[in-house]
Amino acid sequence: MFVISYIINNFLHTFVVQHKPLWRKYIQLVDVVLRKGIEPAYNFQGIEIGGVKKEFALMSALLFYVVYTLWYGFAIFDLFEGIGLTMKKGKKQEA
Repeated sequence: MFVISYIINNFLHTFVVQHKPLWRKYIQLVDVVLRKGIEPAYNFQGIEIGGVKKEFALMSALLFYVVYTLWYGFAIFDLFEGIGLTMKKGKKQEA
């Protein structure tokens, strides 16, 4: 066990000394993964996994909310289209 850790430490030390820019990019990548991927996962620590069938009423309300929101959005879109407001791509302005 000691020999393996000695070999790995020597390899890493040699790698870090010879390839500092590459090593910095690797450290930055690991930092980004830790900050954006692993840390947010702790927000769900302690929440037990449950089935959807248990929370049927809540899921039905969520589905109704999503459908109603889409329906309301399309209604507003149609109202504005009915009074003549349309969405077009803007003209390119040159400086």
